[in-house]
Amino acid sequence: MRNLFANKSWKSILWGAVSVVVFAVASGEFSEYMPWSSDVQDIKPVEGDSQAGRARVDYVVDGDTVVLEGGVKIRLLGIDTPERGEPYYDVATDRLKELVAGKDVILKRDVSETDRYGRGLRHIYVGDTWVNEIMISEGLARMVTYPPDVAHKTHFRALQREALENKRGLWQNIGNKE
Repeated sequence: MRNLFANKSWKSILWGAVSVVVFAVASGEFSEYMPWSSDVQDIKPVEGDSQAGRARVDYVVDGDTVVLEGGVKIRLLGIDTPERGEPYYDVATDRLKELVAGKDVILKRDVSETDRYGRGLRHIYVGDTWVNEIMISEGLARMVTYPPDVAHKTHFRALQREALENKRGLWQNIGNKE
């Protein structure tokens, strides 16, 4: 076996095959076979809006990810909240729980259906309350957009600027000399 891999052409073939598999998995080609794949088609459509669906939030994973009844994972579009162990992780997670846990929500898509981890990508509304917007305006999330899902980039940037100027949440200690 050692002599087999001493030949550079075998190494190239092996690395090429590994690269193809990694690319296919990352791009979602095998997502239907992967355990982390979301079946966002199970979200009930909203009549008259092909970009929206209705569902009930089963539980909150963290400040920017929820799981719907039926196990579909949803990542909130346009925001990023602190990870476990980082400042404001608990505050952001608890606020999202307060806003959506156990509630019926409307989920609106931008362009992409899912992210590379198979999570559905959506804006979440509880009635007229736009949850993604609240998380940024309260300073519990920072704005982050990835093309092609950039429909609200300008609005989110303005909300973040206001939260920063008013030192809300994550932005409390920015500019302080302590």
